[in-house]
Amino acid sequence: MAAIIGMSFKEIYKKKAFVLGAILSLAYLFLYGTGLRLLFKDMTRTDLVSNAIMQSQLISVGLYFAGFIVSLLVILTSSGSISSEVDNGIMYSVASKPVSRTEIVMGKFIGIGCIMVIYASLLFLAVIGLNAAMGANLLRVLGIAKIFKGLALFDLIPVILLAFTMLGSVAVNTIGAGVISIILYGLASVGGMMEQIGASVGNASLVNIGIISGLIMPTDTIYRKMFSSMFKIESGLGLDILDITPFGGSVLEPSVWMVVYTVIYVVFIMGCAVRTFNGKDI
Repeated sequence: MAAIIGMSFKEIYKKKAFVLGAILSLAYLFLYGTGLRLLFKDMTRTDLVSNAIMQSQLISVGLYFAGFIVSLLVILTSSGSISSEVDNGIMYSVASKPVSRTEIVMGKFIGIGCIMVIYASLLFLAVIGLNAAMGANLLRVLGIAKIFKGLALFDLIPVILLAFTMLGSVAVNTIGAGVISIILYGLASVGGMMEQIGASVGNASLVNIGIISGLIMPTDTIYRKMFSSMFKIESGLGLDILDITPFGGSVLEPSVWMVVYTVIYVVFIMGCAVRTFNGKDI
């Protein structure tokens, strides 16, 4: 399996999508940092509570679009991880060697996953670092523990998408795997927004739609759990509103059981991918 993991590292670095994504990420951080610098100049004239709320909003915007970039890059780089090699004949030579199909699938999952988790971590820390550098004192109030708890949940998002996209890469072709993953990711985001709106207005049907979409693709649920875990301040301080934002906040905070469900979800999806590939005629 170590050889497959090493091959996955090389494949990722050779793909133009990953290189282009990394370059565009730098452009995004530059644009985001420029906006922060201009906004923080005006925030010096506001009161402390308004200042804290604005800082949480800015961080939510940065992390929301960072998560969007990471998610698209994961889908683009992994949708052909199996199917493209089957189509161009590379898989025939790999599968003929003394390595099981299970090792091929899991090796690619681990290899691509490691790179994407590192990439997601760097982007997350860059967004947090830019806010801290511009004077976001709210981060010092939250503390390192909450920030790293948020980082761990943020890193779970590309793992979810990678597992699902690899299943698609095994079951269908490259384009099909990418399209299905992108659509489900979008539906999860819309469903999450509908759930929060439903919770705000007391509409149980909207809440149920969001819950169902979160069970099918839990990326948005984990993102909202991540943001809530960082900005949920103990009641009594009067700052619970910090974790309610248009870009990832939660009127209805996901429970810790959704994190447990997500881990089981990833294991189940990868089990399906292995089983499907083992039964595939190539």
